[in-house]
Amino acid sequence: MARRGARSGGDPAAGQPPLTTSGPAVVPAVVVGVGASTGGLEAAQQLLARVPDDAGIAFVLLLRQRRDPRQLASEVARQTRMRVELVQAPARVEAGTVYLVAPVFVATMKLGTLSVGPQDDAPARGAIDTFFRSLAEDLGESAVGVVLSGSGSDGTAGLRAIQEHGGLTLAQAPQTASDPSLPQAAIGAGLVDVVAPPERIAGRILDHGRAVARSCSAASTTTEQDLRARVGDLCRILELRTGHDFSRYQRDALIRRIRRRLLVHDAASVAAYALLLAQDPKEPDRLLRDLLAGATRFFRDPEAFAALAATVLPAIVRDQAPELPIRVWVPGCGSGEEAYSIAMLVREAMERAGRPRLVQIFATDIDTEMLAAARRGRFPEAIAADVTPERLARFFVRDGAGYVAVPSLRETCLFSRHSLVRDPPFSNLDFICCRNVLCYLEPEMQEKLVPLLHYALRPGGYLLLGAGEDLVRTAGLFEPVDEQHRLFRRGGRATPRMVLPLSAGRLGSIPAPGSAEARAEAGRSPAQRRLTVAFERTVLDEYTPPCALVDAGGEQHAAVARLESELRATQSELRRTSEELQTTLEALRSADQELAGLREQLQSSNEELLTSHQQLRAFSEELATLRREAEWTTASHGTPPRLDRRRDRPASRAVRMNHGWASRRPG
Repeated sequence: MARRGARSGGDPAAGQPPLTTSGPAVVPAVVVGVGASTGGLEAAQQLLARVPDDAGIAFVLLLRQRRDPRQLASEVARQTRMRVELVQAPARVEAGTVYLVAPVFVATMKLGTLSVGPQDDAPARGAIDTFFRSLAEDLGESAVGVVLSGSGSDGTAGLRAIQEHGGLTLAQAPQTASDPSLPQAAIGAGLVDVVAPPERIAGRILDHGRAVARSCSAASTTTEQDLRARVGDLCRILELRTGHDFSRYQRDALIRRIRRRLLVHDAASVAAYALLLAQDPKEPDRLLRDLLAGATRFFRDPEAFAALAATVLPAIVRDQAPELPIRVWVPGCGSGEEAYSIAMLVREAMERAGRPRLVQIFATDIDTEMLAAARRGRFPEAIAADVTPERLARFFVRDGAGYVAVPSLRETCLFSRHSLVRDPPFSNLDFICCRNVLCYLEPEMQEKLVPLLHYALRPGGYLLLGAGEDLVRTAGLFEPVDEQHRLFRRGGRATPRMVLPLSAGRLGSIPAPGSAEARAEAGRSPAQRRLTVAFERTVLDEYTPPCALVDAGGEQHAAVARLESELRATQSELRRTSEELQTTLEALRSADQELAGLREQLQSSNEELLTSHQQLRAFSEELATLRREAEWTTASHGTPPRLDRRRDRPASRAVRMNHGWASRRPG
């Protein structure tokens, strides 16, 4: 079914001309995927009613409702001026068209062509997730994902893919949705750029379409050059606002992520965005999250995890001493999928070997919101596409529209905030999983990080990198275990000297020869220079924390005067602290032994009480028997038997006769 409503022009008075000229087969500036189920039809109608047919935008509508697709198409067409097509065969996507995908189909996008197939082709991953992923991979920043009213969490994982590829993500405000589950799942995962009612979502999509169209025009060349020229300024603003230095981030990736933020805000220029970054209290964290965003899911690159499970983990479990824990580090853990994947594999390796061990998986990141989500261990139902049914049944419990990791799995993973380039590393580790981290850093920073990873591992420890990542200039530090899957073992060479933090931050620099600063310094008299040096030395010695200047080889070139005395005092303090901790440990052990003794005494007393209770019960039963006998005797003779006061029991007739005979005997 197809219907074309009345066409409408742009709004020249508002300075918003149409993005494309009218006419058939117009390539859209953006393609919008819309996922919804319960109550989603009404929300979709409100959205589409506010989009003109010449806006240069195409929509792919996935309404997961059990209704006649033709009837759905008819109802959608009544509320929009765009053409509505029910997709039944591959179709080239055109601007000004709404493509409705029947609930029995799964849609994918490739090379600008929309295709559909049976729902059975993707039974584990939801139909909305499947389409959003393909849309992101095909169109990049021209992809837009929207989730409206509906149940479940289908679409959440797909929105992540759209963000990672530079697109825009939106969700209906939950308070305006008939069923808020679908938008709430995406919002809760931190994967939504804009949360708004359907009618306002339409406006944001139009703004984004214009921004993307501008980025494809000749004027975008100037913006791109300006962005490359000012990326250093943006990094300094970000460091001032968040404390994290991204100046050593891979430049193309950095520019791509910043460009996405410009598109999200429809910023007129790089200067306008710089002002927003400096003044908006939320934008620095949003940019930080974009810079840290990476493709993540359970057992990503299954062949690499299979190699890990087949070779490395069995060796670690076999060689580890029983009293020592297995220690693993996952830097850049994001929302935790990789850390939990490794936790499952380690648990399975221990069970196969029959060697239970304490396992500590240190999963670190600098994104506190992602760490909080990882600790909760709550994931959308789409993980069923990556986690086997056996592992789902064992390591997760179903919770509404998703899955939650069982407590024993969550307790294995210790999620904490840690900067790989700023904070000291962990140590004595058996295994480090550092996948898809080095590829986002410049070669100079990669070269600094490799010795740090070498230091963190115990002798013979293992390292797993991502596909396409390599160990630069590291002769002797690591030896390959499985080069195809980027598995390495720590070599025997000593770790080169390192200087932390690896990121230089905002340190000052020596004036360049010939600069104004250098000429001013040359014009000063020797006396002025000596006075300045003496003043700086006094300030350094009195007010600066103990520090030293060393080169890349670890050789000291300068130090604050009291550094050595401060180090001695610190060493003495550490020694005293160590002795106090040892004393405390011994006291705790003694207290533990005393508690064990008390526990044994209580157990013995409990057994005695139980024995006494059993004796009392037996005595009570004997008294009850005597009472029944007494009642029977009374019923038989009419009078109760006389009690022998001396023995407190009934006296026999023979005893009474003897007493009477004895009393009549002559003296």
